[in-house]
Amino acid sequence: MNRYRLRAAGCVILCAALLFFTLCPAFAANSSADALAQEITAVFDARKKYSGNGKTLLGGSDFLLQSADGSIAQSSTFTDWIALAMGRFSIVNSAGTPAFLYADAQAAYRDGLARYVTQQYEKNGGLLSKSKVTEAQRLVLTAAALGGNPARFGTYGGKTVNLIADSSYNCSLDITRQGMMGVIFALIAKNACDAKTPQTVKYSDEFLYTYLLKRELPKGGWTLMGTIPDPDVTAMALCALALHKEDAAVYTVTREADAAPVTTTLGAAVERGLGVLSRMQHPDGSFSSGNTVNCESAAQVLTALCMCGIDPETDARFQKNGSSVLDALRAFRLSGGGFAHTLTNGRAKDYNVMATDQAAYALVALWRLKSGLRGLYDMRPDLQQPLAVLLRQLLRVLVRVFSL
Repeated sequence: MNRYRLRAAGCVILCAALLFFTLCPAFAANSSADALAQEITAVFDARKKYSGNGKTLLGGSDFLLQSADGSIAQSSTFTDWIALAMGRFSIVNSAGTPAFLYADAQAAYRDGLARYVTQQYEKNGGLLSKSKVTEAQRLVLTAAALGGNPARFGTYGGKTVNLIADSSYNCSLDITRQGMMGVIFALIAKNACDAKTPQTVKYSDEFLYTYLLKRELPKGGWTLMGTIPDPDVTAMALCALALHKEDAAVYTVTREADAAPVTTTLGAAVERGLGVLSRMQHPDGSFSSGNTVNCESAAQVLTALCMCGIDPETDARFQKNGSSVLDALRAFRLSGGGFAHTLTNGRAKDYNVMATDQAAYALVALWRLKSGLRGLYDMRPDLQQPLAVLLRQLLRVLVRVFSL
């Protein structure tokens, strides 16, 4: 009798598993992804140790301020990037709802961000920031990563705030006042949410893409100043172009660096940028910015490669003497899970918040690639996994149940 009951229960479990895996993509059966998940968890644990109160990170006093209206998120580079990494360490179902693998007050922080938007818009007369458009762009990414809808996030004047529009195509500030960074992250934020640009806007898609293409260097890549490509800026630009690198649109621009006329697609610019990064990579797999080998440059390149669908551990262009950018990034890892900005006598020694945060989301980007999920900056529901993988997982469930 018990055996029949177990088999009946097994059938119920099997049906439930079939329904679950049909509606929500599961982890790819990939030991590398599993190892990365443990590594990512250790980074979050370290961040909590150094910056949280020991029990929570996103809900801690360093991340949330108490006010008469409730908890208000302290939106900043210190808080938002790690929140984004924790948010994207998840699987997003068909309804756009993320299932977080490292649950730590994500909802509290997201709701705090919405109250922060309302507060700042009231304070600044309809602006999140009076000087930096990147503040709103970063908040778009964080809110979306935590399961929010940046197109309806906070209120002002009795209406919901559309952060996507306000930080990209209808930005009240000059979107170029921060140079390429404002344009790069306008594209990343808008594309991340798959937002469609209306016909009549202040900054069209053509304007944003043309702005970047004009500033591409003659041999590919980008920099904020000078004539030598910078790996960080180039990597960020690739993230801005990655989701539309298959577009057929052709752009004709006059390149600013040498006044040369250029006709190109976004995909061709991406390939040139990848070629530049490959040539800039050092023999040990690392990258340097400002003549300094550092963790953040490795993290930005790793993120960009993953956004372009490139596995840095297998693509020959990014293997130098058997070392990858992932190997280089790990050289900065501390024993407790955090990361150092630079190496001291060849060793990671001093914990650094920015290095840890950027390493965290770079590792999450790679984990998402290895797991068959959408990219770090692609906030759409995740792709359904291949049927063959699904059937193998269901078979494991079946074998376990009927072996009881």
